[in-house]
Amino acid sequence: MGAAVYVYYRVAPSQRQIARELVNRVLDRMRTVHGVNGHLMESQDERLLWMEIYEAVADVEQFCTDLQATAEATGMVRTLAPGSRRHVERFVPLCA
Repeated sequence: MGAAVYVYYRVAPSQRQIARELVNRVLDRMRTVHGVNGHLMESQDERLLWMEIYEAVADVEQFCTDLQATAEATGMVRTLAPGSRRHVERFVPLCA
């Protein structure tokens, strides 16, 4: 089944448009390289708080390594709000 990877962060207000374009590049690369269709959401209450969601990740360690490298290579990390960083959380199914 694999793990689910959630990445949340705040985007700088002046960087919203470019951040969206760069996140799309990140999503495209994760789909191409890992076959994982991620999607982007924003907080209903705080429009600059974003979350990338990736489900059914088979090799979570390699995926997360590539995800961070891609965020850095695209320049996406430079669009974050001052003092913000990408927080990565990994979840697996709860066994009964």
